[in-house]
Amino acid sequence: MARKKINYDIGNVISVANDDGQQLALCRIEGMDKKGAVIGRFFWKGEEIDDARVRLIGDSFLWIFGDLHIVDGKWPIVGVDDNFVLKPDVIFGFLNSVPIRDQSWIAYRDIRVKEIESVKLLDAEKPIFTSNSAKGAKFVEIRLKQILEGLKTPFD
Repeated sequence: MARKKINYDIGNVISVANDDGQQLALCRIEGMDKKGAVIGRFFWKGEEIDDARVRLIGDSFLWIFGDLHIVDGKWPIVGVDDNFVLKPDVIFGFLNSVPIRDQSWIAYRDIRVKEIESVKLLDAEKPIFTSNSAKGAKFVEIRLKQILEGLKTPFD
């Protein structure tokens, strides 16, 4: 029997859990391309306001990732962010690096996850951006666990 596909939208908050069901983080969907790529802002904490609304708290970071565990229901939608306002003209920045050439660029993307332009960066600017590559669902789970254990950062 086929699984029911879960629909999601910008502003939805998902609970990212590992295979054991342990919640690793909350993620607000801030961009998507309708083909499986999502721009998500990850938070460590949130509080439930009511059955449909969540308030996300504290520091956050952006990643681009695949929607596999959203659509298959493993990462459930827990509500919408009470403080989120959709800004269709918002632009997100992600890091592109070429280690062989020791060069980096910031790739700018819109809410459709479409790359708009790239601008060369100085070394001092690199740590403030996460990678421009899309992460698979399993990678997201493993890396979040490593961050929680103090072994990695979102920027590694």
